[in-house]
Amino acid sequence: MNSIKVLISFIFFSSLSISLAAQGESGANYRYAFKVDYDKAYDFYDGHAVVISGIEKGFIDHTGTTTIPPTYHIIDAYSEGLASAGFINFRTMTSRSGYVNEAGKLVIQTRFEVTSPFQEGLACVKEDSTWGFINRQGNYAIPSIYESAHSFSEGFAAIQKNGKWGIIRRDGRYLVSPTYSDALGFYEGLCSVKRGDNWGFIDQTGALVIPAIYTYAGSFSGGLARVETNGKFGIIRKDGSFLIEPQFEMLFNYSHKLARFQMNGKWGFIDTKGQIVVSPIYDQAGDFSENLARVQKDGKWGYIDMAGTLVIQPEFELGYDFREGLARVYQNGKWGFIIYSPAGTSEVIYDKPEAAPEELTERKILEGREVRVYDKTVTIELYDHKKIDGDIVSLNFNGRWILRNHILSAEPHTLTLQLEAGKRNYLLLYANNLGDEPPNTMALRIYNDQIKRTEILNSDLGQCDIIYFQ
Repeated sequence: MNSIKVLISFIFFSSLSISLAAQGESGANYRYAFKVDYDKAYDFYDGHAVVISGIEKGFIDHTGTTTIPPTYHIIDAYSEGLASAGFINFRTMTSRSGYVNEAGKLVIQTRFEVTSPFQEGLACVKEDSTWGFINRQGNYAIPSIYESAHSFSEGFAAIQKNGKWGIIRRDGRYLVSPTYSDALGFYEGLCSVKRGDNWGFIDQTGALVIPAIYTYAGSFSGGLARVETNGKFGIIRKDGSFLIEPQFEMLFNYSHKLARFQMNGKWGFIDTKGQIVVSPIYDQAGDFSENLARVQKDGKWGYIDMAGTLVIQPEFELGYDFREGLARVYQNGKWGFIIYSPAGTSEVIYDKPEAAPEELTERKILEGREVRVYDKTVTIELYDHKKIDGDIVSLNFNGRWILRNHILSAEPHTLTLQLEAGKRNYLLLYANNLGDEPPNTMALRIYNDQIKRTEILNSDLGQCDIIYFQ
């Protein structure tokens, strides 16, 4: 298949949270879930968002409830059930970090200079000026002997020694000894490496399968990777051939099969055929996340769908990606989180044991989120979120409707789920009505001996929210 030269045609067309549901703060296709009464908030990951008060950091959950009060100077997003947390000595300007679990307990003591998120059961940490990898018990699985290191991905990690980068396996043995100027992680079986001043790709045998001829080469996603040559960015396939010749001032990896590009200082989106889906008319833009992308126009941020339609008009001073059903926004001196809430239609649900989520309903299934429970048994408690307004819901677990036409109230309704081994277990929320204040919003408390967390699910007559259990 020949590479595609894109023809650019410019088509110009013109514990502290405050619930806003009762105040009616909303806009076309969105409403506020809550605002946070902290100096700053960050995006949600694994059911938690970092918040800042002064120089101290903590966490809130999807309800806006403070789960860990701001007490740490250093804190990072949860990954695999653990989050980095630590303190800074401002007199000596040194720091020490460890890890907290989802209950807020410090389970790995603050002895490391630098910590990073757990990936594939191991975390990259710095202690006594060198880097190594620890397990979930805080013990070294790979000794701290490296000058620098990246997290594990697909069973391999990039490390630096004697000024050069190599690749190690999970047991610490080399796949590639330190010979490269730089290296990223493995994605879709290939790893971007830098030889001298240029980048190429190695496979999982360590062989250089795409020559080091690019000024920059990013990781593969969906069989495609962005590369830079002669100051312009393009897209290559896994065989090294160009899908899109280098021609953009800036180009990012595909997300939801669309990639954002910059041309003449403006941002737009192309599809995997190289066709322009969203013309470059925006001052700034983010990648697509949960089928929406943030865009900036005339100093304000809004959101477009995958057809390029502005579904939330630019009205926010700052706007960030939708994650776990919520987008972080800043407006009138306040940080808050909004929910995308488009109009929808109703239908009749039916039983279909062992069905995939999309087989259960004609409604759109949201991207949802993953909850790691570390056990085959988990208990859930469901109740109405914020305001009791007559929401009626049904729940489907792995294809079975385990609860039908249930009226949500302030009193929790308790169910115990037995997860099935070897499959992606899911719990789907179906709205039977819209209550007095759409959409149907359900608080879900999830717990067993290993975890305790609260998720907020939002469904309406056009879409269903979903949680996947790991």
